[in-house]
Amino acid sequence: MAKLKTKVSADRIVVFVLILIITVVSLFAIFTQNRSTDVETAQVSRVLDLIQDGGLYYQNVEAKLVNKDQSVNLKIQLKDLSLEQVKVGDSVYVKQSDISGIYTYIGHARGNILFWVLIIFFAFILVILGKDGIVYIAASLLVFLLLFSGAIYQLLTGINIYLGVFVILGTISLVSILIQIRNLKVAAIVTFSQMISLFIILIINLILFKSAFLTELFYGNLSFIESRMSLLQFWSIINSAVLFVSFGASINTTLDVAASIMKKKKTYPSTSTLNLIREGTSHNQIANARVINSLFFVFLGVTLANIISASYSRGLPFWEDPAVVQGLLIFINASVSALLVGPITAVITAIALNANTNETIQLKLKRNSV
Repeated sequence: MAKLKTKVSADRIVVFVLILIITVVSLFAIFTQNRSTDVETAQVSRVLDLIQDGGLYYQNVEAKLVNKDQSVNLKIQLKDLSLEQVKVGDSVYVKQSDISGIYTYIGHARGNILFWVLIIFFAFILVILGKDGIVYIAASLLVFLLLFSGAIYQLLTGINIYLGVFVILGTISLVSILIQIRNLKVAAIVTFSQMISLFIILIINLILFKSAFLTELFYGNLSFIESRMSLLQFWSIINSAVLFVSFGASINTTLDVAASIMKKKKTYPSTSTLNLIREGTSHNQIANARVINSLFFVFLGVTLANIISASYSRGLPFWEDPAVVQGLLIFINASVSALLVGPITAVITAIALNANTNETIQLKLKRNSV
């Protein structure tokens, strides 16, 4: 009994330490974010006249700088009069020009709206899912914390991006699985099997993205070029993005497989490794079917605008659009990841659990013989 308590305590300590590290990294990222000193926030106080210049529409407004007791005049371009109406109270970002006292509009501030939407969203999740459900989506919550604190940007740009992705996802996997299984050895095994699956997916994805000439995505988007991002950086980012999608598709599958094998082993301690593998893979089939079904409709929703746009233009078929091809390959790779991780987890977990049992039996026999 004392051994069991010690083991559970050790697992909880590991979880606490890892979550503490993630929290500290996130807080550090928040307080060290560098914002351009010449960019300020302003609030629209008056909507003035609407003018047309060279076929383009502009809305003249008066706005008050949030951090200064100063009003400025802004000229905001409207691409659609019905959908982009500027209202009093709207928050915008402005930048001071070379001429003192003259500010230019650079974009709408969406942070306040997004903040309250997220508060309502997480409150809704907490009410509907409850404690057990929240624990089950621990991976999403932890990555969300790293993402919106800016830590993911710093981690992925501070070192090799692929190494950064594996470090982040490996840590998140270990924490989230350990929270639910409370077995450090099995959590480490499941994390290892998941990293193997993601590495295989990365290799497949690099080959497919290169074969499909998806570098066209870079040259076809001015925002990437204007950001002074190199093609190599862009290439690494879009390939790394697939790993995050694949991780999301496989994290719950690995957990279900490992949990089913552990339950089988606990109920039938002398069961063979082959039976444990069968038990794990049988749970994997149903879980994967659900995941692939969800992934397909996510792919369809994300690429629907490109599909309709390509078809509407009556040019090349929509499957020649690079954004559609990218979405399709992400769907395929994420699905393959979910399909791969089940058998890999089942085999490694089953072998490890039975090896541990055999070592325990041999140790007991030695003690008895002495």
